[in-house]
Amino acid sequence: MCKKFFLTTLCISQKPIYNVHLKKDDTGIPHRDLRGTHIKDRTTKQDKDQIRAHIERFPHVESHYCRARSNKKYLDPTLNIQKMYDLYLEECNEQQKEPQKICLYRRIFNYEFNLEFLKPKTDRCDIYEEHRLAR
Repeated sequence: MCKKFFLTTLCISQKPIYNVHLKKDDTGIPHRDLRGTHIKDRTTKQDKDQIRAHIERFPHVESHYCRARSNKKYLDPTLNIQKMYDLYLEECNEQQKEPQKICLYRRIFNYEFNLEFLKPKTDRCDIYEEHRLAR
């Protein structure tokens, strides 16, 4: 195959082809690209445990009617992750500890806890709704 035709077909320069040939081992197979594989977790276990403990301190309730179908727990609907994180920042300032970033707080909340902020609509019964509206 003509080199010019090959490079034009792929719309690339000669450099990627030369780099692949330079990185071949004895068997002629190119080495695997190692970019992005050396990600280090710089957050200590204690910092993560502090975030977990902070999230667990918020009062949560189980679903009343959906209990058979779900094991999800619900937080106060007036909360959100940003408000919880702001409270976490205040706690860190009081304890004079370095707070972690919100992305870590959000990741722990979303992936390690089965919590939501809104109550499901199926949790409301007619008697409860009448009582709530009568107030």
